[in-house]
Amino acid sequence: MAYEKQTCTKCQGSGVWGRYTAEPETCPACDGRGYKEVWVDSSSSSSGSSYSSSSTSDSSSSRSSTPTEWYVENHRFSNGDVYTGLVQRAPGHGIRGLPKGKGKMVSANGQTYDGEWDYIKEEDESKPHGKGIYTLSDGVLEGDFVKGEPRKGKKTYKNGNVYEGNWVDWQRHGKGKMTYADGDVYEGDWVNGNIQGKGKMTYANGNVYDGEWANGEPNGKGKKKWANGNVYEGDFVDNQLHGKGKIILANGNIYEGDYFYFKDINTSRPHGKGKLTKPDGTIQEGRWENGKFVG
Repeated sequence: MAYEKQTCTKCQGSGVWGRYTAEPETCPACDGRGYKEVWVDSSSSSSGSSYSSSSTSDSSSSRSSTPTEWYVENHRFSNGDVYTGLVQRAPGHGIRGLPKGKGKMVSANGQTYDGEWDYIKEEDESKPHGKGIYTLSDGVLEGDFVKGEPRKGKKTYKNGNVYEGNWVDWQRHGKGKMTYADGDVYEGDWVNGNIQGKGKMTYANGNVYDGEWANGEPNGKGKKKWANGNVYEGDFVDNQLHGKGKIILANGNIYEGDYFYFKDINTSRPHGKGKLTKPDGTIQEGRWENGKFVG
């Protein structure tokens, strides 16, 4: 058996019992507006679903019982957030209750969460906890939430990027995969929202980099394959060949040695000690300057 009542959102006083009307009735105590609460008497529910601790099916006794969980529609909190779904009693929160179970919250700032909630006792408030969908200003995040924050999930950004993986403090953190709107795909480590650690980037133009990252760019040891067939393995600094490495060119030439990135011309070239082996067996080994062999 289901019961409905209205509760004033202004003074938290109870309105009349009975069937809920299309529009909330005016509170006789303060002229505030009411919201609907519904709960099920477990002893008389044919479906076996219960959101209360009622133990009697008698109408009069059920009306005087106090539910531990019930359903509300469009309940407006003092901060302007509006909630529809299950709520539970919580010490110090009066008869309004706090979100518990499945429900949808439309925040005053326009963000929306639709999913599972739980009362966090140590924080004395209810937060998204379990599976849910968060609609944010920059996209939609669907996944697993713990104490109000995402832990693992998929976020589709408004700019077309899609990230799927781990989260910490609302930032991409841990293992994750980002598919960018321009066609690039990165899969690997993230730290505080940035690509950091080890990972693989497959570029839309056919190039592939697999190795170490820092500050969102290849930094450290890595391997890069170009769509034209060139392959380099060695040191990278800010996405440039810089340090020691080996490159196998599509024309068959193989250079192994020092590389230097020349910022003025935005190009990395052999510079220092190195060895060039050509397909015909010719070898040039010694000192290189700005890409030229000097002996």
